[in-house]
Parts: sequence; C-alpha cells; structure tokens
Amino acid sequence: MLAIMGASCSRQNTKWLNVQYHNTTCHYNVWWNGNESLKSGIRQLHEKAINDYTQILPIVPLGTQEQALTVKSQMDKAVEKGIKGIKTHSIYVKGREYVKYVKKCYLLTAYATFYEQDYAATDNTCRLIISQYSGTREADEARILLARSQCMQKQYSDAELQFDQLVNALNAGSFTAALADQLYIGMVECCLPQEKFKKAVQYLRLAIDETRGRKNKARLYFVMAQVYQQLEKRQTATKYYRKVLDCRPSYVMSFNAKINAAACSDVAVTNVAEVDKELNKMLRDRKNMEYLDQIYYAKGELYLGVKDAQKACDNYKLSVAAAPVGSAQKAKSALKMADVLYDVFENYKLAYTYYDTAMQIITLEYPHYDEIRERYYLLSSLVEFTDKIALNDSLLNYATMDSVQRDSLIRITIENLKQREKAEREQLLQKELRQDAQKQTNTLQGDWYFYNTNTVQKGKNNFRSKWGNRLLEDNWFLEKKELLTMGQPLLLQPFDDDEAAVDSTAQNAQNDSSAHSAVPPRATDSPDDPHNVAFYLKDLPTTTEQMDSMHSVIATSLLNAGYIYYDGIQNVTAALQCYLRMADDYSDNSQIVQAFYQLYRIYSKQGNTPSANYYRDMILMGFPDSDYANLIRDENYYKQLVRRSQQAQEDYYKTYVMFRRRRYEDVIAASKSASESYPNDAIVYKFKYWEGLAYLAQRRKSEAISTYEDIISHNDDTAAITVLAQEQLAYIKESEQNRSQDEVITKEDERMGVSNRAESTLQPKTSKRTELDADKNAVEEELPLESRVFRYRENMQHYVIIIVNDKRVVATQLQYRIADFNSANYANSGLRSSPLMFTDTTQMLTIHRFKDAAEAMLYYKHLLMEGSPLLQLNPRDYSIYAISTQNYTTFYKRKDEQAYRAFFERFYQNKK
Repeated sequence: MLAIMGASCSRQNTKWLNVQYHNTTCHYNVWWNGNESLKSGIRQLHEKAINDYTQILPIVPLGTQEQALTVKSQMDKAVEKGIKGIKTHSIYVKGREYVKYVKKCYLLTAYATFYEQDYAATDNTCRLIISQYSGTREADEARILLARSQCMQKQYSDAELQFDQLVNALNAGSFTAALADQLYIGMVECCLPQEKFKKAVQYLRLAIDETRGRKNKARLYFVMAQVYQQLEKRQTATKYYRKVLDCRPSYVMSFNAKINAAACSDVAVTNVAEVDKELNKMLRDRKNMEYLDQIYYAKGELYLGVKDAQKACDNYKLSVAAAPVGSAQKAKSALKMADVLYDVFENYKLAYTYYDTAMQIITLEYPHYDEIRERYYLLSSLVEFTDKIALNDSLLNYATMDSVQRDSLIRITIENLKQREKAEREQLLQKELRQDAQKQTNTLQGDWYFYNTNTVQKGKNNFRSKWGNRLLEDNWFLEKKELLTMGQPLLLQPFDDDEAAVDSTAQNAQNDSSAHSAVPPRATDSPDDPHNVAFYLKDLPTTTEQMDSMHSVIATSLLNAGYIYYDGIQNVTAALQCYLRMADDYSDNSQIVQAFYQLYRIYSKQGNTPSANYYRDMILMGFPDSDYANLIRDENYYKQLVRRSQQAQEDYYKTYVMFRRRRYEDVIAASKSASESYPNDAIVYKFKYWEGLAYLAQRRKSEAISTYEDIISHNDDTAAITVLAQEQLAYIKESEQNRSQDEVITKEDERMGVSNRAESTLQPKTSKRTELDADKNAVEEELPLESRVFRYRENMQHYVIIIVNDKRVVATQLQYRIADFNSANYANSGLRSSPLMFTDTTQMLTIHRFKDAAEAMLYYKHLLMEGSPLLQLNPRDYSIYAISTQNYTTFYKRKDEQAYRAFFERFYQNKK
C-alpha cells in the first residue's frame, strides 16, 4: 500500500492512478482554497467599488488602485496557492499537462494579479498559459484576460485586435463557446474608453443575450442606456433604463435609472409637464435628500432636451449648489452649465467660473480632460482681457464726469449693492426656513423631535436667541422673581457650560446693540469697503499719463481678446467688435496694424470685398514695410516667417544645450549672434537671459547685472522674461554667501530650457522628455526657496519614511507592526524597514525600497487605510512621506521637514 502511495506521488509518472492523485490533491488541497480566497477578494472589491453614475459605468467594477490594496492579502494568498499547485502537482511530459487543475492554478494566479492591478504579472502568466496549453479552455480564457489587461494599460489597439481575432474564432467554432459572455464583455470594456459607442452597442446586445443573473443584466442594461444617451438616441436610452427597472436592481441604480430616463425626454414624444411633476415629487421625497443634485441635473437635461436652455441652466445651477464639495456630480453639473453658457448664451465670463469649479475636481482620467482644460485656459485669458477693458473703461468714464454726476452714480451703485446683499440674506433665510420646515415634516412623519440632535440643537439656539440663558424651572419666562422667591434673586444657569459662554457673550452684545440702537461706525474714508464712495475713487486716473496708460492697456486687451475670439473661440462677431473698436478708438496705437490685418482676414473670408480692400489699403499705405504688408503682397512670405521663427527656436535650444554643457563662451557668442540675426524679436531677450547666466558662471558679475538690466529695460514689467531677470538680479545683488553657484544657476535653467509656448507661435524641436522636465521644474519654482533643493524624479527608486515623535512612539515597536503589516499584505515584495535617529526628539522609520514614485505612493496610501498600524497612533505624533533616493540624502542632511512637506504635497499628493 505504501509503495502504491509512494509511486502515485511521483511527478514523472503519467499513469492513471498517479495523475488522479495529483489532480485530486491539487484540486482540494490547493486550488480550491486559492479560488475561495480569490472569490472573497472579488466580492470585497465589488462592494468597495463606488459606482460613479455621472459617467458610463464600468462593465466589471474593478475599483481604484487604493481599493485594490484592501484585497491584496486575499489575492496574494490566491497567487501563493496557485504557485504551490504548479510546483507540487504539475505533470508536464512531452508538451502535455496531465493534471488539469494545474492549468487552473495558472489561471488562478493570472486573475489574482489582474484584480490587484499588477498587469505586468498578469500578461506574463497569460502568455505562458496561451503558449503552453494552446487549444484548451484555459488558454482561451487567458487570451480574454490578456486582452482585458491590455485595456487596463490603455493598449487599446492591441487589445481590440486580440478581441476581434477571438470573435472570429468563436464564429468559426475554434473558440470555447461557454466563454462567449466573457468575450463580449471584454470587447465592450475595450470599446467604451475609446468612445467607439456603436461597436460597444453591438457587443453589449450579444453580452446581454449570453448573460445570466438579474443583477448582471441590470448593469448591462444600464450601460447600454448610458451609451445610447451619449449617442443622443434618447428614446432608445429611455427604453433600456426601463429595462433596468424591470430587473429590480438596488435602490441607487433604480433611482439613477429613473432620473436618467426623465433626463432623456425627447421634445417630440415627451409630456414635459408630467416628467417635471414626477421629478418634483422625487425632490420632495426625504429618501432622496442626498440625491437632490442628481434630480436637479435630470431636470436640466429634460429642459435642454426640449430646447429650453434658460430653464436648463436654472436647474444646472441648483444642481451645482446642492452637490457636495468635490463630488463627481458637482463637476458634471458645472461642466454642463458651462457648456450651455459657452455654446448657447456666449456668456464666457460666467462659463469660465463654472469651468473653474469643475477643474478643481476633475483629474487627468476624466473624459475629454485635455479639451476641458484647453477651453478653461482659453477663457481664463479671455476673461482677464475683457475684465481689463471693462475696468479701465469704467474708470475712464468716471474720471471724465463732473463730481456731482459721479457721486450720484456711485451712490446708486452702492445702493444696488446693498439691495443685492439684502436679497441674498433673504434667500439664505428662506432656505433655512425651508430646511426647518422639512425637518419638522420629517418629525411629524415618525421621527420624534428629541431623537434628532440637529433639530434639538436648533431649538435650543432659537430659544436662547429669544429668551437668553434661563434656568429650567417653573415661571422660567420671568427674569425678576423677587416676589416669587421672597426677595432673593435667582442665578441664571446655562444649559451647557461651554455653549453658554459663547451664547451669553453673543446675547449680551445683541442686548447692548438693541439698548443703544447704534451700529458700529464704519470708517467714512475706507478705500477697501465697497459700501463707501472712496472705494470707487481710489483707482481713478488723475493725470494725462495715467489716462494714456489705461488707454494703452485697453488697446492691447482689445487686440488679445480679438485673437482669442477669432482663433480660439471662433466667435467672429465678438472678434470684429474688438478689432473695429480698436480701429476706431486707437488708430494711433503702435499695434494698430495687427488689428487692420485681422479685419482684412475676416472680411476676406466673409466675401466682404469693399471692407477687405479698405483695410488692405490701410496696411499697404500706412505700414508698407511691415510683415503684414509683405504677407498681403506675397502669399509665400508667411512660409519665410515660419522658417525664420523655427530657426530662431532651434538656435535657442542649441544655446540652452551649450549652457547645460558649461560651454559659457559659446553661449555668450550665440546670444550676440541672435541679436544680429533676429532684431526686434522678443526671443533675443531669452538668449540674453542665458548670456547673463553664463557671465554669472564665469563670475563676471558686473556684465551679468548689465545684461539683466538690459532685459528689464526693454520688456514689460509683467513679461515672464522680465520677472526671471528681476529674480536673478536680486540674487546677484543680495550676494547670498551660503548659496552655491550651481544652486543660483539651477534655479531657472530647466524652466527656460524650452521656449515658453505662450510667447511663441512654434514649438522648439526638443524631445518630449526635455519638455516634461522643463514643465516640471517650472512648477518647482513655485515652491518656497527652502523646498527647491529637492527634485522630483518619478522613475527613480523611492522609500517611504515615517517621522515619529520619539517621546510618544516607540520606533522599534512600530517597526515590528510595520513588518507584520508587510508580511500580511506584501509577502512577496521583500520590503524591509529600519529605524534611524533623525533629530533629538524624532526618529525616522524607512521602508525600502520601491521601483518608482507610483509604487511608493500606493504603499503610502495603503498605510493610511483601515488595518494599518499607523491608525493606532495619534496623527500628531507622526508624519509619512514618499521620497526618492536622491532626495532622501538631501532630506537627512538638512533635516528640514517643513521644506520637504511643501515639496511632497505639491508633487506627490496634489499631482494631477
């Protein structure tokens, strides 16, 4: 018997008994346990994954990287069991695997790494399964999983090609038919991020037909409805939202299906009044109090669908106001409001404010993020120029009035401001009254008053505001009770000691105010109070020079606003208004030829030949030697300008490279050559900037000062190059002895390494890497000076460090807890931790090491989640950071935690 059992344990013997032994043992002793751990982790992940109904739902909720960390222990156990099954029970002889559960163990490890979002490991395992077990169900499933993994890595073209091949194989009968539902769902996962909605619809239908289970079908119906909503097929979308309701989904999904169905109403077939009535009913339902923002958004969509843009905006505005701060719905509602204001009403200033609200919330992963950001920055510039025009026009208008008329208008403005403030206070009061009424309604519907702490506190505050702090006793409404208490006055006691002190102070102040009927006096000459006349007079121009300066600002702003209207927004009417006003009011301005040329372009495109010829002649006769005149005479002149600009950019980048290689004499020579080659071109002063740095590197301080003063004298005070030159000049003159020469030079070198896009029409021919470094270091310059010694290198190896208060936390004990945490969650990562004395009162625990910043930040976030040993400590007793190996050395030497905290928050925590 022992001999038979010993023979059956062999992994070289392919006899039936031996294979059955390993298959059974692998199944029940290894694979089953690992699969249960995998299923447990998937269930937990699905529960934690938050459905964002403002976007198209993912077909399979995988959660975020942070949520994936919470199931890492289950997934690691599944991987461990899978590897054990392969190592212990595999009988792979002559290209054939005899133990079928070994193939399942491979697949188990692939799924576990997929759900913990280690896609590189998933890819490797899937490719091994495909190559080793070709033609099996496991290999087919691995091919689906490989394509899904590629989708998660945004390798959409490879994934889609793989899915297309699998669909063809399925239709040809050479693919496992039982996996059809997974295949179609995978194809949908691939199509949706690419916005290939028509193809997604095709495979969603197939997936619905193959899918079993009411819950799964409800999700697929919901996604189908969302896709049709994106395609503007409102009736079809409504049909699928109703199918969702037929599946009896969760309350949240059911609620969203109802309001989305209402939002999809079509003007041709919808009774708007009925739908609006239903939505108003949902607004009154207290179960929906936390969903008011979504209901208002649905009302906005309803009215937008029936072409009532004003009512749509009214409801979008309410949605933005009702949405929680930082929520996805707030961003979605703000973006929709901004789009309608931009496209329909052309109210660009108000649209900008709503884009600004959304930009504070959305991230790089948000759909069409680049387009939204581009429009936001465009409107930001436009509003800046239009505000300058409005402000200076207003000031000049006031300045030309007689004093009586001016004072009268100012007082009317102040009175209007007071009326608006009064109306806002009344609106706020009405809102509070409505909220109180709702609370009372809730109380009447079954919630006893004294069970609601908010209502009780509100009642206390209202009582105190009217009666003050009274003792809880009979005849509490009498302040003087001498007759009732035999001449002994009662001491008034507060309800709660802490609250009473505050309330008593406030009440006494109120009583004093009532008694004397006096309002605290406001300074009559305060220039900072918009309720005062002096506020409107403080910036009025009083000299001819000040007025000329304001007119110059208006002219420049009109020109820039016109560019944005015409080339950025494509609003020709608004652009014409800007250029025509400049032509009429500022014909003697030095930049007027640009306005004439823009008018010539616009009228030529419109076919308005007389007007086009008029402005053409104005350029040719008034500015015959200008580039604009040459452009009119010679159509190819533009190409020459482009080539000249491109050559200037290339020369500039070469100069930057020479500086980085410390070829300072060559930099100086290149700068002087640029002054001769590109006269009157702003890029000359960028060359001079590097020339100044070259002088500084050679310790030729006086020449560096002269160079920077020349830059400042020839450029506007607000120009970027002027600001940089002023900063360098300040560094030189301050003669910072403790700052090394390299640090002085490094301050701006990366920032100026590529051309400023806002100041040039062509991009320099630099590598993408150089551009990214320049942008990154430009942001570093926004940090405090003491934080600029650190450099962000995301692909460098990283540590995670924990600084602890040595008097309150025992570092060695924390080290053991961290080790246990790592053992449970990162058993295969080889992470180590070591304590080190940092200062006299703090110790530093270093966890190392991580391959890059992203991996370190994932671990950092995991340490701040539930189950971490840090949560057992007082947050004031520790601080935690991710830090590159390069910055680690600098940080330990300087021991300036505050400086690194500012750097860490900017580049790690707030990185978009």
